[in-house]
Amino acid sequence: MKSERPVIKTKSRLLLDFVAALYQRRRAVDFVGHRPTLQRFVAVIASLPLLVLAAPNPVADWNQLITSCIGKECQTPALASRNLATYHLAIASAIESTQGRSEEDQLLAGAAAAHAVGKTLFSGEASRFDSLVTDATIDSEKSKLQEIGRASASSALAIREGDSSTTTQNYSTSFQPGQWERTCSRPPELPHWQNVRPFFLKDAKSFLPPAPPALDSPEYAKALREVQTYGARNSIERTPEQTMLAKFWSDFSYTSTPPGHWNEVARFLSAEHTLSPLKSARLFAALNLAMADVSIVCWNAKYCYNLWRPVTAIHRADEDGNAATHANPEWRPLLKTPPHPEYVSGHAAFSGAAATVLNAFFPEGTRFSVTSETVPNVVRTYESFDACAREIAESRVHGGIHYRFSGENGLLLGQTTAALVLHSIGSQNISQLINPPYSIP
Repeated sequence: MKSERPVIKTKSRLLLDFVAALYQRRRAVDFVGHRPTLQRFVAVIASLPLLVLAAPNPVADWNQLITSCIGKECQTPALASRNLATYHLAIASAIESTQGRSEEDQLLAGAAAAHAVGKTLFSGEASRFDSLVTDATIDSEKSKLQEIGRASASSALAIREGDSSTTTQNYSTSFQPGQWERTCSRPPELPHWQNVRPFFLKDAKSFLPPAPPALDSPEYAKALREVQTYGARNSIERTPEQTMLAKFWSDFSYTSTPPGHWNEVARFLSAEHTLSPLKSARLFAALNLAMADVSIVCWNAKYCYNLWRPVTAIHRADEDGNAATHANPEWRPLLKTPPHPEYVSGHAAFSGAAATVLNAFFPEGTRFSVTSETVPNVVRTYESFDACAREIAESRVHGGIHYRFSGENGLLLGQTTAALVLHSIGSQNISQLINPPYSIP
């Protein structure tokens, strides 16, 4: 089976590819609606070195494989976060258990763990994970390394058995003002996720954020007017860049989801900083464990407060008891409204958690670039994880699917959850989550 590892391009190859694409599409317009200018050309060229991977990184390759499977199977963000955390917990445990050996040996154990968990979580993509291990005859020492990987995988999967992620829960719609109701034909998304057992948090329900503003409050009216003005499909106040960013960070169906988008950032950083297999494994494990736990906390808030989405709130604003809001039954959001309650923003919660973990692994001012499956040929570059997270939270307002207070409190919820996860890990090996850790006899 052919490896899924991406081709590593040189700066000159990327430059040539870009020039060819530009001149093949002379009549194309950029994201602000103008023909490509010299200034725009120079700006894109300047960003190209940031896209070049410094060196092959197998741990990042394994991550790219699972995120592509998540998009292909159209998994929800919450389920994706759980699967990513389980996968990278196994990989980190296998590599940590082989510390003191060569990187080649560490990667052999890690690949066996990725193979075993990947085939279990994505049985329909088993052949792709088969490419991670070799069927060739290997010596007994290497066989032991692979056994460590398989044992780590078995333990990582075992600790998620009975975690309530596969249970179901009935949801009864309320048509009272302020209460969420369906905005599309899809059923409510994962109302049971609030009951999933976290990886680290002892009680996800104890992390419930403050209630959203009351419907008759000035704060609520201000937030509703903002999304009504800037989030409308035909808004004349939203700038072209704000429109692009709403789509850039949309991360809806058949993408790697919001957690997967932050994994792209981690892949870039692990290559840019030439992280060792051990450091890469710990980075991806901590990142995804934090996002997995915040998904549970976030979904608990969503179905606890059950707040209606902007599209419903605007259509029924004459029922909210607030003289400062105004109904518009013809209003439509820029983005499709997700099928679950509004408060808090899941994307903001994932982003707050991700930024907190990345801040713990990399120095302040770390520069990174990221692309989008939804808006191709656009590269965003940042020098702050927190600034990127804030941009994502705000993009949900401009997309017409969230209020500003939901993004702000979502970021805070993610930051708080990730800080506790990082504190729980502390200076210990992440493999301590798996009891017992495995070693070569």
